[in-house]
Amino acid sequence: MNRRQTLSALSLAAIAAPSFALAQASDQNRPSAAEGEHITATLDAGKMTLEASRVALSKATDPAIKRFAQLEAAEQETIAEVFSSRVERSQNAPPKVDADAKSAIDSVHAQQAGPAFDKAYLAGQMEGHRKLLAIQEAYLSNGRDPRQRGLAMLMRGHIKEHILELEVLQKDMA
Repeated sequence: MNRRQTLSALSLAAIAAPSFALAQASDQNRPSAAEGEHITATLDAGKMTLEASRVALSKATDPAIKRFAQLEAAEQETIAEVFSSRVERSQNAPPKVDADAKSAIDSVHAQQAGPAFDKAYLAGQMEGHRKLLAIQEAYLSNGRDPRQRGLAMLMRGHIKEHILELEVLQKDMA
C-alpha cells in the first residue's frame, strides 16, 4: 500500500510541476477531444468506485477491505481533482454515472453491513476496475498527448495492482 501512496504522490508532483501545468487557462493547454473523452470516461467510471468505497468505509466488516476502501476513496478523489482541473464540465457538474454504475451504487447503499456486503463490494470494485483498465488501455492505444499518456500509464499500473489486490481479498473471503 505504501507503494501506491508513493506513486500517487509522485504523480501529483509531476502534475504540479511547471512543465506539467495542466490547469492553465490558455487554449493550448486544454485537452483535445481524445484527451477530454479519456478524462471524462475515467472520471465517470471512477465515480462508482469512489461512491462504493465511501459506503464501504462504514459498512465493510473485514479490516483489509476497509483499508482498501479508504485508499481507493482517497485515490479516486485525487484523480477527480487532477482531471477535473483539465476538463470543463458545465456548471461544475459531477461525473455522470451510467445506469449500471448507478445500480451498483444503489445496491451498495442498500446492503447491510456484514460478509455479504464485503463480497458485493469486492465484486463491484472488480467490475469498476476492469472498466477503468479498459479506458486507460483504449486511450494508450491511440492517445497522442505525452502528459496524458503518462498519467494513463500510471493509472493503468495502479489499476492492475488493485485488481490483484481485489483477487486476493476475494480469495480470502471464499
